[in-house]
Amino acid sequence: MSEPATIYYTLDGCRPTYDSPKLQLSGTREGAESLLIDRTTTLKWFAVDACGNIENNYNPVGTKKNYRSETYVIK
Repeated sequence: MSEPATIYYTLDGCRPTYDSPKLQLSGTREGAESLLIDRTTTLKWFAVDACGNIENNYNPVGTKKNYRSETYVIK
């Protein structure tokens, strides 16, 4: 990501919405807030830039599943 954004995410399997926890990204010159994942989980998220554009045209109040998702396996 090359510009400031807010990442809304879930760790419990639910689809992410505006009510989900969020990470603040400051941009390319400053580091992002950290998220510690200490157990096997699936992270689901979407990004909103400073202009309100939502990544992949995801609709947080809709029903489509075009959010981003990645499973982290902790052994």
